[in-house]
Amino acid sequence: MGRQVLLDNFRWIQSTSAVSVDAGPDTILFADDTGPAALFRTAIIVGTATSYQWRLDGVVVATTPTVTTALSAGVHSLTFAASDGTRTVSDVFIATVIQPAAGAPGSPGPQGPQGPQGPAGEAIDGTAIRRALAGPNAVEAAVAETGWGPKAV
Repeated sequence: MGRQVLLDNFRWIQSTSAVSVDAGPDTILFADDTGPAALFRTAIIVGTATSYQWRLDGVVVATTPTVTTALSAGVHSLTFAASDGTRTVSDVFIATVIQPAAGAPGSPGPQGPQGPQGPAGEAIDGTAIRRALAGPNAVEAAVAETGWGPKAV
């Protein structure tokens, strides 16, 4: 328990307990499109505590140093409290849950307008183009095979 001090005919009770807690940093969670986000958190406790409690938006959700719960989209306040039987200390953190946009991807839009026609020219078959891309001497071979290339005027 604590020690008692008599001072000016008053009895002051001082706690010798030194419990402190840390619920952890604020966090942002991303829910998938099937439902809520899962939160798993273990509080840090310094000292000897005999009871624990996690509250989510004011409602008790766990009575251990660890909480596991599902959170819907929105901003939630989680409070962790620990007691040594004499004194209760607590810490709060905020969990923000972001839900993806609802619905499946939409259908593609209408086709855009036809672009302008390119300049008239000779058609080259795909074989010549593949050979042209095949190596350093292939360009000359493709030009010789198709007759397509620089022409004297």
